[in-house]
Amino acid sequence: MNFRKLSRCIVASALGTSPLAFAAPGGQAVVTQFKTASTAIYASAEVGGIQYGLTAQNYDDMDGVQQAFIAVDRFDYNTFSYSFIVCSGPAYVNTVTVNKVSGASSVVAYLDPAAPGCYGFNSAPVTVNLSGNPTGGYSSSEAGSATTQSSGGVWRTSFQSDVFDENFSGSTGFFNGALSGRAETAKVTQRTRVK
Repeated sequence: MNFRKLSRCIVASALGTSPLAFAAPGGQAVVTQFKTASTAIYASAEVGGIQYGLTAQNYDDMDGVQQAFIAVDRFDYNTFSYSFIVCSGPAYVNTVTVNKVSGASSVVAYLDPAAPGCYGFNSAPVTVNLSGNPTGGYSSSEAGSATTQSSGGVWRTSFQSDVFDENFSGSTGFFNGALSGRAETAKVTQRTRVK
């Protein structure tokens, strides 16, 4: 296990009570127990042996409470140094936007490791200001129904989801410039308990 994966495991352990299961930005899945809507952006870049990443998501949890999660990080393979900031909670709601038709997306937030709902490692406060547009490559739009088990019951839901490969530009707070990744939006239009 390399140092970056080890550091991410530490972050994931620290999020044990969060409704969000944290995984690395820029490719791996992030699982959120959202009730009716979720909007997410994953972006990453590697320059000069330094990897930069961002994961940001707005959602309403299984209690119907609006929540958000933002994580930015920097890992230097040259020196094996790692920095990150993670913030979550209602204070960060509406920091992420994804247009399900055009795919245009953005993240704008101020992250302070000392603020309530935040923590960090080797980091000072940062401003995230990132915008994205589809690459014209992969995109997906799906609608249908599914049956899931959660919150002590079995639920039937109708859903709409849209995913876009994206090119991003702006700042993660640790990096200024071009990044790549994806933007996603999902909405549950009906949710009925069947058992």
